[in-house]
Formats: sequence, C-alpha cells, structure tokens
Amino acid sequence: MNSAKKSARTDDTSFPVITGADGHKYVDPLESGGKYLVRKYDVPDVSDLPAMRNLIKDFEQRFLHFVDRGYNVTKTSPEKLDRYIEDERDLLQEIANQRKSSNNPAFEKDTEEQTKRWLGTALIGRSMRLMRHYLKQKEVGADNAKLEDIFQRVKSDMQEFNQLDVSLRGKRGYLDDDTAIKEMIGEPQKLFIACVLGQDQPIKDFYDGRYLKIANAMRTIDEAQNAVAGVLTMDRKIQATFKGMAEAAKHKIQIQHGDKDYPELDKRYMALRDDAQALIGKQINELAVAFDKVGTRLKPAREAAAKKVANEVHALTCMKHATDIIYDIAVTRNPRDIGVKQLNLEIAVADLSKPAHLAR
Repeated sequence: MNSAKKSARTDDTSFPVITGADGHKYVDPLESGGKYLVRKYDVPDVSDLPAMRNLIKDFEQRFLHFVDRGYNVTKTSPEKLDRYIEDERDLLQEIANQRKSSNNPAFEKDTEEQTKRWLGTALIGRSMRLMRHYLKQKEVGADNAKLEDIFQRVKSDMQEFNQLDVSLRGKRGYLDDDTAIKEMIGEPQKLFIACVLGQDQPIKDFYDGRYLKIANAMRTIDEAQNAVAGVLTMDRKIQATFKGMAEAAKHKIQIQHGDKDYPELDKRYMALRDDAQALIGKQINELAVAFDKVGTRLKPAREAAAKKVANEVHALTCMKHATDIIYDIAVTRNPRDIGVKQLNLEIAVADLSKPAHLAR
C-alpha cells in the first residue's frame, strides 16, 4: 500500500479514494497519510436486497457474538426462540407479582435485571432475523400484507426492548460496552428503514460512518500495542505473536463478512490470537513455578525475586488485557478508548514503565 496511486473522489463517499498496490481501493478517513487506510466498497443501491440482507446479518453476527446473553440464537430455530422469549416474559411477570404480594421493592432485583438483559438480547436478535426475512420476502415478491405483518413484528420487538429500559452488557463487562452495543442495535435499524422507504442516502452515510469508525478502531489497536510495547519485552516470541495478531486484527476489521477475503483473514487473526493467549498463559504458569522457588531464598534476595516475578506476572496480565481489547475491536469494529485508558492506568499503577526487569 506504500505505492498507492494518487487519490481521487467518487460519488459514493466523501473521503478521498486511493488505489493500493494490491489493486484494491482504500479511503483515508483520518487523513493519516496512509497509516490508517480502510478498504473501500461500492455502496450498493437500496434496491439491492441481498446486499442489504448481508449488511444486517453482519451486524447480527457481531452483536450476538459480543453481547452477554442467555441463549445461542445462531443455533436456535425461530420456534424455540419464540418460546424462549415467552419464558423470559413469564419470569419477569412472576417476579413482578411476587414483589407486589411481598411488598418488597428489592425482591429478586438481580434476577430481574439479568432476565431483562437476556430478554432484550433475544428481542434484538429476533428483530434482526425478521429484518432479513422481510427483505427476503420482498425480494421474492411477497404481497404487501405479508410484508406489513413482518414489519409490524420488527417494530413490536424494538418497542418492547425499549420499554424494558435495560442496558445490555458485553461478555467482558468493559465500561464502554454500551456505546458499541447501541451502535450494533441502531445501525441495522437505519439500514432496514432505508430499505423499506427506498432511500439511498442513509446507505451512503452508513458506509462513510463505517470507514471512519474502522479507521478509529485501527488507531485504537495501535494505542493498545503502544501501551504494552514499553513493558512487555520479556519474550521475543510473545512480542512477535502479539504484534502479528494486532496487525491481523487491523486487516480483518476492514473486510465485510461477504468478501471472499474475509474467511482467510478471520482465520489468520483467530489463530494468532489463540497463539498469543497460549503463550501468555504458559509464561504465567512458568512464573508461578518460579514464585514457589522464591520462598527458599534469604529474605533480601527473596523480596527482590518476588517483586520481579510479581512485576512480570502483572505485565503479562496487562498484555492479556490488551489482547482482549483488540479482540473486542475485531468483533465490534468500534474503538475501545475507555478500555485502552484502563490498560494505561493498570500499567501506571504498577509502575511498569521501565522494562529492564523484564528483558530476556
């Protein structure tokens, strides 16, 4: 990409378009001088219903992969999903009745909140399924009455979710999960409504917004790398694997799920992530053994050795945290700025800014 051709503008994006050395077109939303180039895609016409379905499916998969939920919607039939939603509704009603009869406002509060979150996730998952179903039926020429029925079901699920007034959670519970989740819920709704109304401009706006978010996400991956670069020098293999994983994540998040390059890029990223986690876990286990041996030394040497081992374990824990942040970015394609701030704080609190004690 260093030998990219001169930029130009096209009608379907507000950003300059650059042709890379690989022949693909890229945009530079952050005007980074080529540092954060994002793969450009032709904006589909709103009447291209298969393309619209794929965009919504992309959000659906990322949402369900990221969010904390009580069921596996990707392997749940529509009928079982409907029953699951009814069961969660019944449980909420039962809690409300018991609370009223016991006159205890705090009755099963935690259970109620978890049930609301899981019901909310199920409603969002079903609504996205219904959106894709609507577009499929429209594609095959279903009559207006059938389309209206599906549309009303989508609308009903979204209204019920809003009435729950609950914040969904990511699986790791980071502070900025809510922002990513709200986008993964809101963006497919915008695409769906644009399709229903036949409006092209929201699709163009979606693509430009997507480019900007991905560029910011790529920058956040670099920030996570930089945060640990100064402290995690204990093992060259871990270093190289971590760096390769981060670069693979930056490539992966640019690519749409339907792109022929996506499966290979996803496979490469996941393999490097698994390798990084395995290497970090192995190193922590080895340090645990080393820590056991510290106890046999005289007090001054014991204290110095214990501190060194503890610092190394904490540094590896920070690296694992950075790996998790990058994974969440790879799933959501959202910057995780708060996660990186937390990581920097962990490093600062432990005074790991000087890597000399970690060198090997």
